[in-house]
Amino acid sequence: MVLAAKIQVFTTPILCVIWLAGLVLALVKFRVSPRASIFLIAGLFLAAFGQTLDALHLLSMDSSNNISQLMISIPGSFQLLKTLFNYAPSIFSVFSWGLILFAFVTVMGKEKKNES
Repeated sequence: MVLAAKIQVFTTPILCVIWLAGLVLALVKFRVSPRASIFLIAGLFLAAFGQTLDALHLLSMDSSNNISQLMISIPGSFQLLKTLFNYAPSIFSVFSWGLILFAFVTVMGKEKKNES
């Protein structure tokens, strides 16, 4: 297994706990600010999907597993899949953090209106 995949095996459960805490927070605060909760939940799902694609990318880099052997045996047909595995985790990460930050800005803007 590739070293990065071994490291990701240990970091993914920590990220899952953080995402679960964010999901619980969004569900608890849904009545207070539904728009921010929806953005936060969507961002968390995109982050989890991007992490899954990143793990699949790291597993496909290992030459001893079936995914990479299949990609080597049929060289042209998996070029799109390789490209997707290369760039999709970063794209999903950008969108997920954008949604999460937008959720926080929405809540902060709502609090400032209540103060004045």
